[in-house]
Amino acid sequence: MISGGIYRETVVLTVEACLIICDQWTAGTSKPKWTAGQLWQFYAMKEQGKDWFCSEDDGAFNVPHGQGKSKPVTRQMLVKFSSDAGTETFVEQVNQSYLAPNPKKRPQDKFFTTGSKRTVSVGAESSFTLVVVTHEPSQSAKSIAEGISFNEKADGVEVTIGRSAQVTMHRDGSWEIVRKP
Repeated sequence: MISGGIYRETVVLTVEACLIICDQWTAGTSKPKWTAGQLWQFYAMKEQGKDWFCSEDDGAFNVPHGQGKSKPVTRQMLVKFSSDAGTETFVEQVNQSYLAPNPKKRPQDKFFTTGSKRTVSVGAESSFTLVVVTHEPSQSAKSIAEGISFNEKADGVEVTIGRSAQVTMHRDGSWEIVRKP
């Protein structure tokens, strides 16, 4: 319960390393109209589309590579927002007067907030969904984003991620994954 409303968040991390977050909101009578949505932050932006945003890579980091060894891996992060009717997506550069350390030693006086937003009304349920995908810098962010789709259904939202998985996030907070061969 948030300010007289009802809120539920369902989070799924797939074996394909896709993070899906579905937020459901029903506004209460204490605030007849709200602007609600989702946010995701990056140290640095590389590119963007209508409803997706991709970061620069944050430099190499070591990942386990069997038998106690590790190897350096470089990744970028892409976030795609469901952009149902009335939903806007945006990016905002946030300047700050203090230093915030980051892995690639970029200028520490700014970061980027991406998001989705729309007006929600008293008693009406609203759903917001986003997908975060890490990928190699050589992969096309646009192609990855184009492979992600959202389909609102009566009992929740169905998220298709490329040719590999279909995730259904149900309104009761449960979820299921169907893998495609």
